[in-house]
Amino acid sequence: MSALLPASGMLRARRVLALADGVAGDALWWEDGTIRGVGRATDIEREAPRDIPRYDLPDALVTPGFVDGHTHFAMWALGRRRVQLTGSATRAEAVSRVAAARPVAGWVRGLGWDANGWRDAPDRYALDAVQAGPVYLDSLDVHAAWVNTAALRAAGIDRRTADPFGGRIVRDANGEPTGLLLERAVNLVARILPEPPAALLDEALRGAQVEAHRLGVTGIHDVEDEGALAGFRRLEARGELELRVLFQPPVATLTDL
Repeated sequence: MSALLPASGMLRARRVLALADGVAGDALWWEDGTIRGVGRATDIEREAPRDIPRYDLPDALVTPGFVDGHTHFAMWALGRRRVQLTGSATRAEAVSRVAAARPVAGWVRGLGWDANGWRDAPDRYALDAVQAGPVYLDSLDVHAAWVNTAALRAAGIDRRTADPFGGRIVRDANGEPTGLLLERAVNLVARILPEPPAALLDEALRGAQVEAHRLGVTGIHDVEDEGALAGFRRLEARGELELRVLFQPPVATLTDL
């Protein structure tokens, strides 16, 4: 059960649904974190111990928690703490948000920009003007990255760098990279991004759990790397993991099958 509720209790609602066929009612009760019964309130009142707390939500519909079958939960958790560029109507607005950011592990990270409708295209020089250190910004659809000169240098990208298979380094009329990377070209920089500090990842995961619960999500199937798995394990060891997690490491990360 959620940490917001006691280990045992009874809840009356407008309607309570369960996964089992034909099981429904307007009440449920739980004990030591496990649901013990669902049914009519009059029956549940007799069944539940008298000393457990009662809760009344007369307008509520109670359902089993949702399980999201495909997530990148740690990526989402960390992304919520990075520069939020969604809704930036112009390049200048996006750059102003980047200007206010502080680097983490030496980099400024952000996400959510959408240049459709912008008068000025994303380029490295706009970012150079507000951040001297490396900047990496994922697009809204995560199929492009906008980086500055420091990030290009850190990745060893210059006019001589060939486009990778399935990707493109956008270049100006002189053949110089503009700072816009498309599709698989984003990996040229993404692969050198530093891992987030463990404390930051753990804090982000805890905050994301709260948001997941607010949305009714109690379980996830997560496809990520070993760093995310380590974060979930740290939370579990401290009794802070409040999601059921089915972890699916990418095949490329497995050394033996």
